[in-house]
Amino acid sequence: MTYTIAVAGKGGTGKTTFTGLLINSLLKEKEPLLAVDADPSMNLNEVLGISVESSIADIRESALKNDPNFDSMPKDRLVEYLLHRTLIETKYFDLLAMGRPEGKRCYCFVNNLLRRHLDALSNQYKYVVIDNEAGMEHLSRMTTRDVDLLIILSDPSHRGLLTAKRIHDLVAELNIPVKRELLVINKLRKENCAQTTNNAIELGFSSILMLPHDETAISFDEDGIPLVDLPETTPLKIAIEDFAKQLLKNKTEKVIAT
Repeated sequence: MTYTIAVAGKGGTGKTTFTGLLINSLLKEKEPLLAVDADPSMNLNEVLGISVESSIADIRESALKNDPNFDSMPKDRLVEYLLHRTLIETKYFDLLAMGRPEGKRCYCFVNNLLRRHLDALSNQYKYVVIDNEAGMEHLSRMTTRDVDLLIILSDPSHRGLLTAKRIHDLVAELNIPVKRELLVINKLRKENCAQTTNNAIELGFSSILMLPHDETAISFDEDGIPLVDLPETTPLKIAIEDFAKQLLKNKTEKVIAT
């Protein structure tokens, strides 16, 4: 059975960094994994150190342009074909990038086809990890699959935590099927740990994971070095790997955050 993890959070919280490092840690289980970059800015591949040539948005455009090369192919089969062509396959995992569609045309029909084919494709993997944009509408449109674990990323700021709360509320409003939810507070300095935890609890969060401020990770990001290449002794990498081990051990139970 596929285990689906979705990661959401406002820009600047380190959401994509966290997602990439989590994927890197899950790969140690040597099970098939599909990474989905659902953020229109499409930079999960940079964290993972691979290139992206085309995106799901390109499928929408191709399916709606009535390309003469595909005149004889039904839209359903065309979308399935293009979806598999867009899939980036590596030795350890596969990646799909959503991208941003162009223009103001209606994509409802193609989105519905994509939803069905993505769901079928996802069943071939043990893990599906989705790097989502700040709002959850994109996730809701993208797949009919239930989310086993929704990870909402925040920085320690009050504004960051309020944004996390809005995402939490939006999940309920959109009726997105989420089995479990975890707040991850990134870039946290030890001296702020207690106060930040209290602030999160006051907003209604009960499962909370703290990740340390890490200068090495910041330096790698600024220099354009894939963050999966962080040294094993880097505090952020250690913390995420510890979380991944805990997650693999307790997938069917409540997430125990520290």
